[in-house]
Amino acid sequence: MKLGLITQWFAPEEFLLPNSVSEESVKAGFDVRVLTGFPSYPAGVIYDGYHQAVGFREVIMGADVYRVKSFLSHDANALKRILTFGSFALSSTLRADVMADVDVIYVYATPMTAAIAGWWLSKRYGIPYVLHIQDLWPESVTSSGMLTKGVVTSVAGSVISALLKPLYSSAAHIIVISPSMKSALVSRGVQASKITTVFNWELHSIEGPSRGRRSMGKSGIRFVYAGNLGVMQDVETILRAAELLVDKPEIEFHIYGSGVQESSLHLLAANAGLSNVTFHGRVTKREMSDVYATADFLLVTLKDDPLFRMTIPSKFQAAMAHGIPVVSTVQGDLERICTDAGVGWTAAPEDPSSLAEALMKAAASAPSHRSAMTERCRALYKDKFSLDKGVAAVRSILTDVTVTKGKGIC
Repeated sequence: MKLGLITQWFAPEEFLLPNSVSEESVKAGFDVRVLTGFPSYPAGVIYDGYHQAVGFREVIMGADVYRVKSFLSHDANALKRILTFGSFALSSTLRADVMADVDVIYVYATPMTAAIAGWWLSKRYGIPYVLHIQDLWPESVTSSGMLTKGVVTSVAGSVISALLKPLYSSAAHIIVISPSMKSALVSRGVQASKITTVFNWELHSIEGPSRGRRSMGKSGIRFVYAGNLGVMQDVETILRAAELLVDKPEIEFHIYGSGVQESSLHLLAANAGLSNVTFHGRVTKREMSDVYATADFLLVTLKDDPLFRMTIPSKFQAAMAHGIPVVSTVQGDLERICTDAGVGWTAAPEDPSSLAEALMKAAASAPSHRSAMTERCRALYKDKFSLDKGVAAVRSILTDVTVTKGKGIC
């Protein structure tokens, strides 16, 4: 089967989902063709060895990769982000003819504007496309802080919603990352029968006994946050909770990552005299295995926003893959998973006292209880969040769509 893959972000950028769909599909014998931009994430600067040029083509992981020029920016400036998303949508649509003979198209729909080229191919050549939605628009745009609240946000939301309708209705199938996201799309008129929930996956699991400090005979209990230090990640609540627990020297907080809130978070910790908090800065994905090996619990926090109730942050999948119980403030789907699977403690969002209470419960858990949670984390990973499960589900949908539309057979 000839598979077309449209994504604004692709290897060598570290975007696990489109990269692994491409690589694993090639291994399964698919002829894979990728339409993407030039690598620049996360700094908005072209990677060494690349320069934006018309007609650029290369082979990565066995797939033919066609790159198109676009405006590059990854900061919080609304105009620049619109130019980034819009220019890729235009450039990829103009070069979409390289996929005129594929059997089916997989669109990694973050941003949603990446789907425009798939929509155009479906109209021009009758090629079915499958949307893999990561962020629900317009909420992820209007809640991002890039737009001024009020009339501007309201108008932008209405315009985006109108533009999304043909992308949804023309899609042969839609993949979403949580049950609540499916419910939201159904409430907007999308057929439930054409939506499938496939949880985002993590690359691999770490087998063996718990690798945290408590299993290594250390006295300190390490709570680790690893990720973006942005406004919506609500790391401030972690620091406020740490302030309430500063008289508990056995409880340590380790913060990995960088972002727009980094300076203010450092200042907050310094002013509050948080001797129990250590900032480690940004680390690479390769270095994260060593970070996970030192963690007793992983912190998963987000602001209290309706959008996040249908979000499962990737750090949760990473925690499950490495057998690390979590302490989370994310409500909705993630709260239900944590509770039902018994893989962590939950707290109210943006509530330092509630988070501190959950942290104390986690810290006081017996080694045998923590060991049992570790095994449940790994079992949940294998059942719901593994690469094999995720990619197999996506390929099954692509195959079904292809056969249904009469475009070919795997």
